[in-house]
Amino acid sequence: QQQVDSNLPSEPVSPSQTKAILIRRGKIWTAAGIVLSKGDILIEKGKIAAIGKELKAPPHAIIIDAKGKYVTPGLIDAHSHMGVYASPSLYATMDGNERGRPITAYVSAKHSFWSQDPALSRALAGGVTTVQILPGSTNLVGGLSFVIKLKRKRSAKEMSFPMHPSV
Repeated sequence: QQQVDSNLPSEPVSPSQTKAILIRRGKIWTAAGIVLSKGDILIEKGKIAAIGKELKAPPHAIIIDAKGKYVTPGLIDAHSHMGVYASPSLYATMDGNERGRPITAYVSAKHSFWSQDPALSRALAGGVTTVQILPGSTNLVGGLSFVIKLKRKRSAKEMSFPMHPSV
């Protein structure tokens, strides 16, 4: 078993390639409203396999000591302009609106999305895992949003939420 005190590896891998992960002794706040003090979470193949106390780690699992820390589900940002109004805020990075007409329903935020916006990694560090990217608010009807998973990829298509109709 491998003991780690820091975050998981920063490079993305597919769930089938990941080692099992056991997060131990954290204060777990579940999405169902249950709070479990000194609880464990076992993650296998990228999915939560068990939540409880004193769970047994599979061989070669990565162990994360979460004593004194909070463990919560990933947050969803349902209204964001990250990537279309990228940081730093400059005229050149303000691609969220199509100002040619008041109604621009045909515009899609994914066409102006910049996947290297520093705001994306900051949001991930703060616990946000899923984001709906919307075009700006200048137009009466501003176009289509799309949903992404926060992961290091090169394009809006690669970051798009799996099975989302905007892909």
